[in-house]
Amino acid sequence: SYSSPQLWTVGEEPLILMLTNEGLDLLDPETGAARLNYAWPHRGYRALQPLVIDADSLLVTTGAGTGSRRIRISKTGETFSAEALWTSKKLRPDFNDCVIFEGHAYGFDGAHFTCINLETGEQQWRGGRYGKGQVLLLEDSDLLLVAGEKGEIVLLKADPTAHRELTRFQALDGKTWNHPVVVGDHLYVRNAQEEACFRL
Repeated sequence: SYSSPQLWTVGEEPLILMLTNEGLDLLDPETGAARLNYAWPHRGYRALQPLVIDADSLLVTTGAGTGSRRIRISKTGETFSAEALWTSKKLRPDFNDCVIFEGHAYGFDGAHFTCINLETGEQQWRGGRYGKGQVLLLEDSDLLLVAGEKGEIVLLKADPTAHRELTRFQALDGKTWNHPVVVGDHLYVRNAQEEACFRL
């Protein structure tokens, strides 16, 4: 897969999460030994990181055909086990990030932006076509900043009741798959042709 190793702690034990096309592996960071191999195969590739929801559950997101799944990891003695809490085909990102905020996941269902209830897996809304864009959370403002595939920047309210677009502007020309970065009050965006900085 294109995912990266990720450190997580379950039951006071540090583990390395590794998402692959075969599923999710939990590895001992000292030895590399597999502590759990959770099978959830995907035809194609996986390019995203598992999203930590709380102390014992994760959101694993995958593109078309597979969707997303909330998985609870538990430890009994020295043995780890995994339980699928729900699976949804209403959140199918390719290489696009998702964000978690106040019990909901916001991200891409194909080219559409969507909101999923993390407790039930039900889709709250679907709206806004931003292509293969990227999203980041401006947590202090309850806002989502979306960098669309065609170079536009869109500001959304992190609202589970409705898709609420507050503003948008064209930031770059051409295909933009790169993730935006916010440092202080500065927004940095780039693609294969250019980069730009804006004051928020």
